[in-house]
Amino acid sequence: PDFIPWTGFFDKIKKSNKFYFLDDVQFARRGWTHRDKIIINSSQNWLTVPVIKKGSFKQLIKDVKIDNSLDWKKKHLNTIKFNYKKTLNFAIFYNLLEQIYLKKFEFLIDFNLELISIFLKILKINTQLFYSSDLNLKNQNSDKILSIVLKSKSKSYLTGTPSLNYLDLNMFKKNNINVIMHEFDVKEYRKNYENFEKELSVIDYIFNGKKIF
Repeated sequence: PDFIPWTGFFDKIKKSNKFYFLDDVQFARRGWTHRDKIIINSSQNWLTVPVIKKGSFKQLIKDVKIDNSLDWKKKHLNTIKFNYKKTLNFAIFYNLLEQIYLKKFEFLIDFNLELISIFLKILKINTQLFYSSDLNLKNQNSDKILSIVLKSKSKSYLTGTPSLNYLDLNMFKKNNINVIMHEFDVKEYRKNYENFEKELSVIDYIFNGKKIF
């Protein structure tokens, strides 16, 4: 359940019959769960949600708390407004984002999922959504993924190429699970833009309003 994920994240959900959020795995401090890239001052830069890290190095994603002692919400909204106010769909979608930001969230996952939910509605994606924590699995890495697929009674698993670094493909084959590599190429919706960045947050796509799917 990443923070304002890139469009490929939503394409993967769209191409799935069932989509599981891995919420009971370790939070990666250099990962995408609390940050993503948008255009800031004409170049790609991080937009980051501050989280409480002290004394919680090995915390699970579902347990990560937002550091609300910082005035991060106002900073995020001002950054988004300043850099996207001239885009095609700013007047339509900024208020939706603002409404979510103005709510009180203690846990990062709740904030992320509410944002993801609104993006799914905008993109008209209706895939069934589930959470790995509901399965109470004790195994990790490739074994955990395989267990999720088996418990969901699925015959195929759609995944990105980075997962090849840890997936045991032989075990998937032994269990008659077809592993499909997710392929997605963002069309260049930012015309006349010198350094088009394909893996920006979905916010950039939605505000600029060109069709991807």
